[in-house]
Amino acid sequence: MTSVGIVAEGKYLTRDGVKDPKSIVHREVEENLWIKDRLSVGASTGDYFITSEYRRRSRYCAAPGLLLLGDALAFLDPVVSSGVMLALKSGHLAGEAVHEGLVAGDLSPARFTALGAAIRQGVENMRKLVHAFYDPKFSFREVIKAHPEAGGQITDCLSGDVNKDFSQLWSWIREFVPLPDDLPYGEPLVEEPAGTA
Repeated sequence: MTSVGIVAEGKYLTRDGVKDPKSIVHREVEENLWIKDRLSVGASTGDYFITSEYRRRSRYCAAPGLLLLGDALAFLDPVVSSGVMLALKSGHLAGEAVHEGLVAGDLSPARFTALGAAIRQGVENMRKLVHAFYDPKFSFREVIKAHPEAGGQITDCLSGDVNKDFSQLWSWIREFVPLPDDLPYGEPLVEEPAGTA
């Protein structure tokens, strides 16, 4: 199963008066031969919809036979281009976790708890930086002027080194703008054994 989305300006998507989400998606798929070829072996199973709220996250990172990565787990923001970096990073981490699971003979959802936590940490760190970026009162320059050490941490986060403790950076940025709290998501779906609830 895969999730397909199109990120574009509304005027582009609704050109020629097309407003039906299903029609928009099918038109865009027809215009991209590579995507059309990849999707030709599948069948649509869900609804089509349009949203202006780009951020979303899945409650679970893993279920029996399923592992969510990249945008399928947490879609952040198409404008700052963090999605490719987060997808590649989560793919790398998942490869390591799956390899360890294969060696151990255990691919149960619980095995991916640490993977979900690592991906969530990276996404949440980037989400805070994106949140600050969109605040009209925020300026990287002002934060760095007040706290010169912040420059390196901002660079680290923007360059993809997102899996570390940035609590000092968030404290400095909160002197200028509010930041969101971490969101709960990305845990594995671990079903309780029958009769234990």
